[in-house]
Amino acid sequence: MSGYDHFLSPDVDYKFRQGFGWGAGNDLAVEIVVAVVASAPDQPLDVVVLNRAIQIYPQYFDALELLGTEQVKDQQYEPAISVLTKALEVNSRAFNSAFALGVAQFNLKQLQPSIESFRRALLLNERSVNANLWLGIALRQTSRPEEAESYLRQADRLSESKLPEAHWQLALLFNQLKKYKEAADELEIFLKIQPDSRDAELIKKLIAKLRQQSK
Repeated sequence: MSGYDHFLSPDVDYKFRQGFGWGAGNDLAVEIVVAVVASAPDQPLDVVVLNRAIQIYPQYFDALELLGTEQVKDQQYEPAISVLTKALEVNSRAFNSAFALGVAQFNLKQLQPSIESFRRALLLNERSVNANLWLGIALRQTSRPEEAESYLRQADRLSESKLPEAHWQLALLFNQLKKYKEAADELEIFLKIQPDSRDAELIKKLIAKLRQQSK
């Protein structure tokens, strides 16, 4: 594996303003947090502020989802699962929470729960490139090749064939199935999309090896 299995940000990525002071009453404080989120989406996220918001209002969905997705980005997967599960209890139709929960579960090797979370995310947004991709990856790792290929192909279609990771994963899938020609084909597409890959020369050698194995 060449390090391509990294966290892909959810389709909508909110940020939060740092250094916000808390001097108001609880209701006003929550109202101000909502205003800050809405007015400064491009500012760095302040986890302390989010934790404070949740402490004030445990059912505060926006703060739960923001905190959980940020924890996933920071690779704090165990606390993220708890926070995102709570977010989904508050809002069962939250695509970002379902998707980020799946990523956290996947990275903790909880493959079946992650598959369920990615399926849930796709029920909410079937055209999500990332959710299709990650579901395909999780299915590949649980030895469900036909279904995995279907979702990886869908991710490729939705990205208009601009997603190198989909072809990398398809190459891994076909290699597992000993379909060496197909694996080599996918790696060639990968390099066409991402010719500046740091592993380009190694991948070219792998393609040649796979071509030889397919004879």
